[in-house]
Amino acid sequence: MNKSEAKVANAILEDPEAATRSSIAVLARQPQVSEPSVNRFCKRFGAKGFPDFKLRLARSLVSGVRYISRAVEMDDDIDTYPRKLFDNTITALMLARDQLPLSAIERACRLPRAGSAHLFPRLGTSAAVAQDAEHKFFRFKVPVTTCTDPSCIACWQQVAGSAMLLFISHTGRTEILVETAELARTTEATVVSLTAEGSPLAAASHLSIGLSVSENTEEYLPMTSRIVQLAVLDVLATGMTLRRGEGILPHLARIKDSLKSTRFLRGLIDDFFHNLRRNHGRGGRYCPLRAHVRLLGDILGKIIRDNAGEALFDRVEQIRLRSKEAQDSDTWEALDQLLASLEEANSSL
Repeated sequence: MNKSEAKVANAILEDPEAATRSSIAVLARQPQVSEPSVNRFCKRFGAKGFPDFKLRLARSLVSGVRYISRAVEMDDDIDTYPRKLFDNTITALMLARDQLPLSAIERACRLPRAGSAHLFPRLGTSAAVAQDAEHKFFRFKVPVTTCTDPSCIACWQQVAGSAMLLFISHTGRTEILVETAELARTTEATVVSLTAEGSPLAAASHLSIGLSVSENTEEYLPMTSRIVQLAVLDVLATGMTLRRGEGILPHLARIKDSLKSTRFLRGLIDDFFHNLRRNHGRGGRYCPLRAHVRLLGDILGKIIRDNAGEALFDRVEQIRLRSKEAQDSDTWEALDQLLASLEEANSSL
């Protein structure tokens, strides 16, 4: 193919479904080529012209098993369809990565202000993605919630002040979401969307993070589009964390530590040895020695709460002895104090 034909090919590959709905003039305008170049491209693939090419393209897009996935066929076996689905997802992620609107993402990472709230309206197949967003963003010391009731969203945005509303939709054509976004723009809220480029939802947003994922969710189950949305949310959450600097790390560590009481004692002990080995193997630079003290404190607390008592005393004594490999007198002293506390707790159980 010559350069003009290659431009046409890239334009079609970016959004094959849109190409099936485009006129030849619209398609030629996107890569800035002439209409004869589009026709030559179509004939190169055996089509009589652009209308015939669009028909063939549309037929190819509806291959696969309807209502399941375009990537698989009904006679695919267990050795085939898992690989197809994974390959399809990997390809979608790579294409999305290469087309990420980095400037829009950077602007979105700067938007949250101290004390401002985040709302993730969730509807339809993107609801699970919005739920994941809530799980990620509550760590930033801001009120975060998801909501499915449009009337609740309307009330919420009236009282939330300078809130950020993040709408997530693959098509960007869900009427109720677009109407809610338009209503939110009449308040002090900032409307951000993670949706298809050029969609009504994108137009209704202050800032749109445009995604081009070639998946017809009206015909097939949403698969790759949701994975791409989740990956972009990870990018946003990481960007917001990095913008806050190292000052946010103790807060994130406390969140992680709060979950340790839910784990089996054996897991806490294994973590202790793992951290100790990492630290000793890297000359004490990889894992701060105070982490050993904190982790042993978690073990002690778990022993007391679970009323484990004497049965685990010897095990913790081994931990104390092995911790001396760290060669840090302050750490030894702290560990000795913890062991003394364990002895006291053990005698009272």
